[in-house]
Amino acid sequence: MAASPIFEGSELPIRSGMALQIDIIPATNSPISPSISRRVAIADAPLRDAFRDKYPEGWRRIEARRGFMKESLGIKLKPRSCR
Repeated sequence: MAASPIFEGSELPIRSGMALQIDIIPATNSPISPSISRRVAIADAPLRDAFRDKYPEGWRRIEARRGFMKESLGIKLKPRSCR
């Protein structure tokens, strides 16, 4: 069994409330290699609403990150269905 629900042929569901870690480790011929490690949380509208209401400062950081991704990096993000 893989440590992730994301693998070739996987039929495992990804559900609201799950947290995933994403590691990007490029293969190089160098003994020193850059890597990126980020965590993401999967949240449907009710969970996003609850998080926003309980953790307003955390929600502001999420919104700031979304703004950076859209405006600075040019990444197209789907709109949220939060209030």
